[in-house]
Amino acid sequence: MLGHEALAQHARESAALLAAGDRAVLSHASAAALWGFAPAPGPEEDIHITTIGPKVRSRPGLKAHRSDTLQPCDIRRLHGLPVTAPARTLFDLAATTYRDLDRAFGQAHAQRLVTAREIEQLLDRIGPRAGSRALRALLSDNASGFTRSKAERILRSLLRSANLPLPRFNARVAGYEVDAFWPEHRLVIEVDGGHRAQFERDRRKDPALTAAGYRVIRISWRQLTQEPFALIAVTSSALSDSRKPS
Repeated sequence: MLGHEALAQHARESAALLAAGDRAVLSHASAAALWGFAPAPGPEEDIHITTIGPKVRSRPGLKAHRSDTLQPCDIRRLHGLPVTAPARTLFDLAATTYRDLDRAFGQAHAQRLVTAREIEQLLDRIGPRAGSRALRALLSDNASGFTRSKAERILRSLLRSANLPLPRFNARVAGYEVDAFWPEHRLVIEVDGGHRAQFERDRRKDPALTAAGYRVIRISWRQLTQEPFALIAVTSSALSDSRKPS
């Protein structure tokens, strides 16, 4: 059989790139879908590409953009296809007033595809253009100082102050990495990130862990930092419940 399996899985994207020429890359919502922080396009939706140089004419099924700011550092290869990097993809979405920008922003961070620093560097390089203000606003709105290591230190300190048993941090449970795990109690605590949309992070693993017989408590950064006594009470109760005979 001719062709590459990765390309066969993205036939419409491959066709759009072939039609646009060798200076085209997947971009905007099409790039976001390929990275996994936006829904896959439906059969009636356009495939978005961006060209460097002469503009390609849009046509049914193909939405063409042209950019004079796209640099080699803004381009990656994914599934064998040229695609805008996550930071650049978010900028392009912001520039076209993408309605689910907040969610895409959070998903990209949740999947560790992009950092705030990468976005800041891109915005500094591009300057004041359409989309810059919206993306900077998201950076500002979602800045919380959250890091995984910082959350771990705070949680560890709270548990020690309450004389509660310490969990294993960043442990593997049922095929997933979790933030805190008490194996003898079959208890997991997950700390959601500081990004508003990031509360959707790793939701697929919650039912999988529950089905495997683990109790999952998911807390927010705000709860961790502003409601420590409530968090301790919930954790203490969960640990106590796990000791009771079934």
